[in-house]
Amino acid sequence: MIRPRALLPLLASAGFVAACAYYNGLYNANDLAHRAEKAERDGRTLDAQSLWGQVAVRAETVVARHPHSKWTDEARLLQGKALERTGDCTAAIGPLQRVMRESGDPHLVDEAAFRLSSCQLKLGDLEAAGYTVERFLQSPDPARRNEAAWRAGIAYRRTGRAEEAVTVLRASRHRQARGELAAALADAGRDAEAIALADSLLAERDTTAPWGAVLSGIGQHDAAAASALLARVLTRLSPLQDTAAAWLTADARRLLPSDEARALAQLEAAYSAAPARAVGLYARIIGLRHRLAMADDPAFLDSIPLILGDIEPSAGDAMIQGRQLAEAAQSARQRLDSLVVTAPQGDIKGFLLGEALRDSLRAPRLAALVWRRVLAERPESPYAPKMLLAIAATGATPDDSITTLLDGRYAGSPYVLALHGHDDPAYRALEDSLVRFARSARTPARTPTIRPPARGARPTPTSPTPATPVQ
Repeated sequence: MIRPRALLPLLASAGFVAACAYYNGLYNANDLAHRAEKAERDGRTLDAQSLWGQVAVRAETVVARHPHSKWTDEARLLQGKALERTGDCTAAIGPLQRVMRESGDPHLVDEAAFRLSSCQLKLGDLEAAGYTVERFLQSPDPARRNEAAWRAGIAYRRTGRAEEAVTVLRASRHRQARGELAAALADAGRDAEAIALADSLLAERDTTAPWGAVLSGIGQHDAAAASALLARVLTRLSPLQDTAAAWLTADARRLLPSDEARALAQLEAAYSAAPARAVGLYARIIGLRHRLAMADDPAFLDSIPLILGDIEPSAGDAMIQGRQLAEAAQSARQRLDSLVVTAPQGDIKGFLLGEALRDSLRAPRLAALVWRRVLAERPESPYAPKMLLAIAATGATPDDSITTLLDGRYAGSPYVLALHGHDDPAYRALEDSLVRFARSARTPARTPTIRPPARGARPTPTSPTPATPVQ
């Protein structure tokens, strides 16, 4: 049996061996990291990626086997850095955040914060990336200070702190800081400065600037100036077709309230820029829907299936929307051509057609046109007051003239009584009848199935069949 005194040297020896094993593991991981960085400097990307992968595995193993060592934070930082370098930022966030929370070494915390910010930037969380590196805005390291100012400026601008963004971005010498500064100036309402800086960036053909944000910021205050700048951007930079179409569509939306003709032209330009892409087709659909909202001639319905006739499958979901719009327009036109208001239930058909034009096609003026026709041909219809109220809701007729009609000619109508707060059973009966008709119109009648008679059975006629005379 080994005496307790004899165990002490053995235990000390085992602890020493474990510490050596831990230190050797960390040493090897650091050595691999130095080799990976050298490979990056030499342009050997594949070698660097392979080495960083090995670093991540070695560092993780060290942490797993020795979670309470004084070098654990260093190992975690090395693991997070290696994962960030290999592009696995989702996995890198955990160890980096833990170093920031638990380490008492300011150097390790700063390094972890910078690596974490890089990962947040790669994952698209620009606000978090900027706020994570605020600690470096006064860093003595110029490269780190400039990088931090650029990232923080992005975060400030995107969270509504435009003037603060302008301040920190002016202090940054990061190569992309000037583009962000132009966007921040635009968001701050300093359009003249933003446009001057934007033109300077265009002269340099700077494609890294956030041009969409610059145009959007200027467009909030001056849609015409933003549109003019967009024309220069498109000419100078020749962006990808999807990007150009998206910028043109956004420009059209800004212009619609003040310059409808130019806005519609921009939407067509967006479609022309990317005719086989979803963003291009969406632009054309937006233009058609706007024109539908303004249309007061049913002939416009005929043009929609023609305009949307050849849609490329590459347009994706936009193709579905385009086809649905074309089919709805064609169906509405057919229903309008076949509408006979004076026929039985013609007033109900007319009212439902107007609803389809208003709700499915978003064409309130065409809807009002149909309802006025029904009122002219069937003024005695029990649904006339409902149509008058629907016309009033579109703004197509002054409210006072409709109120006069409702309180005069249709004063006893269940709809008018309900409007004044009276509970009239006839109102519910009319609404139920309208709903039942709408459902029956949507559901085609089922054709009865004729089954052959069972073998040996004589067929039983369902109704008498008259004899056919001999000719």
